[in-house]
Amino acid sequence: LSFRIFLFQVFIFVVFIGLFAYLSIYVHKKQMTAIEFQNVRRDSDIIKRSIHYDMLLNRRKDVYKIMQTIGNEPEMVGIRIYNDVGVVTFSTDSSEMGSRVNMQTEACYLCHLKNKPLAEVPVKKRYRIYNSPDGYRVIGLINPIRNEPSCSSAACHAHPAKKKILGVLDVLMSLKTVDQSIERNKHNILMYAGLVIILVLFPISVFIYIMVYRPVQRLIDGTKEVAHGNLDYAIQVSGKNEFAHLAYSFNRMTKSLKKAREELTKWSETLEKKVDEKTKELKNAQGHLIQVEKMASLGKLAATVAHELNNPLAGVLTYVKLFEKQIKKSSLKEDQKNGILENLGIIESEIKRSGDIVKNLLLFARGTGENFEEKDINGIIQKSILLLNHKLKISNINLVTQYCYNDCTILCNENQIKQALVAILVNAADAMPEGGTLTISTQRFPAENTIEIKISDTGIGIPEDVLPHIFEPFYTTKKEGTGVGLGLSVVYGIIQRHQGTIHVESKPGKGTTFYIKLPRHPKVPKESLSDILS
Repeated sequence: LSFRIFLFQVFIFVVFIGLFAYLSIYVHKKQMTAIEFQNVRRDSDIIKRSIHYDMLLNRRKDVYKIMQTIGNEPEMVGIRIYNDVGVVTFSTDSSEMGSRVNMQTEACYLCHLKNKPLAEVPVKKRYRIYNSPDGYRVIGLINPIRNEPSCSSAACHAHPAKKKILGVLDVLMSLKTVDQSIERNKHNILMYAGLVIILVLFPISVFIYIMVYRPVQRLIDGTKEVAHGNLDYAIQVSGKNEFAHLAYSFNRMTKSLKKAREELTKWSETLEKKVDEKTKELKNAQGHLIQVEKMASLGKLAATVAHELNNPLAGVLTYVKLFEKQIKKSSLKEDQKNGILENLGIIESEIKRSGDIVKNLLLFARGTGENFEEKDINGIIQKSILLLNHKLKISNINLVTQYCYNDCTILCNENQIKQALVAILVNAADAMPEGGTLTISTQRFPAENTIEIKISDTGIGIPEDVLPHIFEPFYTTKKEGTGVGLGLSVVYGIIQRHQGTIHVESKPGKGTTFYIKLPRHPKVPKESLSDILS
């Protein structure tokens, strides 16, 4: 890994420095060439201005002498003057004097692209660079000699005024010195680029070795030791970088593995003890099974009792209604009638409540459930509270309700939900023998299409070792004779039947909170409460 990182760094840095060196060489070459363009143009203009006066006086020897003197300068390769038909009228090379050049040569073809010579040629197109026979580059510039008014009117000239160009001055300069400078600069840039690459990559390689290679190697050594079973091996860690965190995690992992191995060894040593514990648990389970059979018998007994009670209750209710009609038709005073009717109403209400109890006994025994209906959960909670109002007042418990009134209807079996809520509220009241606060709240979750019921008390709380078992059948911490441990298991079954969830949070001495979450439109189940209990 570290070697690949180093190679990647080398590649990126070499590409970057190489690109920088290339651009530096390219820019320097462009600048030097531009300077030479200016130099040759300046020299050409100087020659033109130097010979202008002598040309007006037709002093050819003086003109040639000036050009010959300038042509002997070190950088100068040659100077020529062509007339308008391409004849060399002067050249620093005497062998060219009087010769006629081809109009397609580099110095002529730009102006003679067509049959008629051009009067104007852009400055940039007057330059040319070519390689000399001696192997160095030469830059040339053609400078037109115009037929100025002072020329056409001179006595020694026979050129008509309409003739614009009399000829051209062709100046050739050597680029040998410039090319040598460019080559030296290129060599220096490449040398410095290589030196920079070496000077930068060396500390980078040292950094990668220290910060990457050595930590990775330590991790590799550690994994090999652990693979050979040495769980006491720990990687030496320094710093707070990612490799240090990885080494810390590795050391924690080896400690966890060591602890797990020790626990496994301890477990194998105490296997007999665990078997005894499981045997005791099986015996307890057998006792619970016997208790279930008792409850099944109790269910049959409940069916018989419910059937026997239902008929006399129905008869009593009939006579109460008949008695109400007779009282209404009697000649008693109105206040007497109202008193009797009020008492009869109480009797009727209690008979109906007894009937509901009988009905629930039948439902428990027969294993058939009532239909689900749309009900307001807040109303169900309020009805459940009414059943316990007297108990709450006696126990000095302050009731706080926080309802959500934004469409809190759910599809449910009202009696079963009420039964579950009453069971939880009774437990909450029992947990506050010295009084306290009981808080009931509802909240709707539109995204989940559910409603949550939260019931909190400030009672004694539930111990941590008991909390995981509170929904198990026949599990109870109450004194013998005060409960059989079915209350919360029935609650759990009812919530499950409604496709809901229930969980508890509790701390000893700080109270308990039940969270019941019910879907607003569950699928109506076919099993009954007795099916859940079985």
